[in-house]
Amino acid sequence: MGLAAINPGMPSDSNPRRNANGCALDSPRPGSRLLLALLALPLVIGTLDVVSAQGAALASGPSPHPGVTFPLSPIPFPHPPIPSSFPEITPDNAAALGEAARIEYGPWDLVLALAWSSMGDRLAIAAGEHVYLYQMGGQPAGQEPTVDIHAGVWVTSLAFNPDGEALAAAGRDGLVRLWEVSNGDLLLSLPGHNKGASSVAFSPDGKLLASGGNDALARLWEAGSGTARGHMIGGTYAVPAVAFHPDGSSLAVVNGEVIRLRDVQTGRFVSTLRGSASIYTLAFSPFGHLLATGDTANQVQLWDVKNASLLTTLSSHAGEPGRPSALVWQVAFSPDGRLLASAGGDGTVRLWEVESGHLLATLTVGKLAVTCLAFSPDGTLLASGGLDANVRLWAVGDS
Repeated sequence: MGLAAINPGMPSDSNPRRNANGCALDSPRPGSRLLLALLALPLVIGTLDVVSAQGAALASGPSPHPGVTFPLSPIPFPHPPIPSSFPEITPDNAAALGEAARIEYGPWDLVLALAWSSMGDRLAIAAGEHVYLYQMGGQPAGQEPTVDIHAGVWVTSLAFNPDGEALAAAGRDGLVRLWEVSNGDLLLSLPGHNKGASSVAFSPDGKLLASGGNDALARLWEAGSGTARGHMIGGTYAVPAVAFHPDGSSLAVVNGEVIRLRDVQTGRFVSTLRGSASIYTLAFSPFGHLLATGDTANQVQLWDVKNASLLTTLSSHAGEPGRPSALVWQVAFSPDGRLLASAGGDGTVRLWEVESGHLLATLTVGKLAVTCLAFSPDGTLLASGGLDANVRLWAVGDS
């Protein structure tokens, strides 16, 4: 499989076009700034009492949760994804995943977040204090960023709205920002969280934006106007992750070892899930019947949303117990819900078959943590980024 590298290190034009906010268009930025990066990383905020990994690895044999069945189809994307030249990643071919392309940044431009637009035509990447937008067009490599947004702060979470026209970001300065995707213009800057914002998510209809922060709050905003719709107290600890249920009825809020599902309209509790270690990330399956979580003890867990019960624990990340390397930074379902990917502090990406819980593939990146990952909407590419300041695009075979 061919390897293509993109290095947005030096501009091709000494006077690039810029929009009204100073964002460079169609040109990468020069250089990078030397920062004490580790001080800016969102490592299990307020809950660094990391416990040892618990639970045994899955044994071979029948599915650990045979009662789980899949609906006929997931909740559809608002637009059909751009076709890709690679085959869809499935449980049958996941073991054949290889690196199809790599985007390289400066050594201190750590990659902390990435997101695909719903059509798969754009990939947003937060590297250092910049957010880059790439026009994908169904191809994984060979392009420079079309928009370079100087956020001026570390960005720990990115989310496109459903129509792909706006991009939200959680900043370590506590602001929640929205930019216009086509040109990088700043649409909204919301003073969301006093101690830093950690997560953003749009409701499925795009009308609401949720944010979580280190102030132990989850906030709701009107996405169009930025009007505050209220807040939910997460609990004692910081809120590292929030996620809307695919039907938009509830919001999942992480706090310590607990996940609380709250009704979006009333704020009332729908259900509570309790893990065995501090939880850092979560994701709903496309159908909404499952919830995946990653914690500070190398564990990936699957939950039954309707019954608010733990289905299984996947304990195959290999970070040192009690250390940041035991953190599972992000989990993501494939678009059809059959695969689950996890990004580990042990420098690996792991792919699981959801139905059986079996580990299908381990993609080794290096010694530094993999911090973020996401499947393309058509399921043909898996993007991952990490503390090595690289983004890798994984695919099955050549076109």
